Amino acid sequence: MKAKYDREFQRLKGRYPPDKLLVQLREIERVEQARGDEAPCAAGKEWYDYRYDRHRDCKHEYAKHPSKSIYAPIWKVALDWIGERRRVADFGCGVGQFAQWAIECGKRYVLGIDFSTEAIRKAKKRNPAHRRCFHEADLYESATFKLATFDVAVFLETVEHLADDLVVLEQVAVGKRVVLSVPSFLSYGHCRWFSSGNDVVERYSKVLKLRKQREFVLEDGKKYWLICGVRYANRAGEGVRRNRRV
Repeated sequence: MKAKYDREFQRLKGRYPPDKLLVQLREIERVEQARGDEAPCAAGKEWYDYRYDRHRDCKHEYAKHPSKSIYAPIWKVALDWIGERRRVADFGCGVGQFAQWAIECGKRYVLGIDFSTEAIRKAKKRNPAHRRCFHEADLYESATFKLATFDVAVFLETVEHLADDLVVLEQVAVGKRVVLSVPSFLSYGHCRWFSSGNDVVERYSKVLKLRKQREFVLEDGKKYWLICGVRYANRAGEGVRRNRRV
């Protein structure tokens, strides 16, 4: 279905502004789901570059101070769970909002990764003193996880966009702390969503020794879960692949 989305994106992007284009793509996704076709697939780099460059969120939600973001309640707890004096790597950093808050709170922010050229450009502009921390890179490449030495890996609003999320988490070295958030709803680019906190635990306990879990209902009424755990080598769980909806 990814190929279908890519074709529709190319066909529609010149006809609609970014916010209306997103509505059209979500409708395509809804119809495919109703027909029982393949579950949604990760959106491509071009879509995210387009979104970060032209979507109205860039002028509103993405332009806010992170403490005013809709995700602020999640990020605030994530910052607490990171702890003190630990080096932080931010995988799927987007435009650098969480990075900004982490830096302002005195965290040792050492790495921000996104595969969107536009996201990294904006992240560097937003955090000029830390611009060298931000890299455009692929989370499926093991070299990405060697760009800096870190103690905590954060994946905030990231892993639901990855077709092989467990494969990516396996790239984090054993013993490292991982903090990640996931949603309860389908959206364009989401490869999976969750029905309950127990489902979140069931999936990610395959690669993490989970220590903490918290549920959030944000101001838009949507539910998210934040979990914290330590990466461990569970050979029985490794190699688990695309469980789209749990």
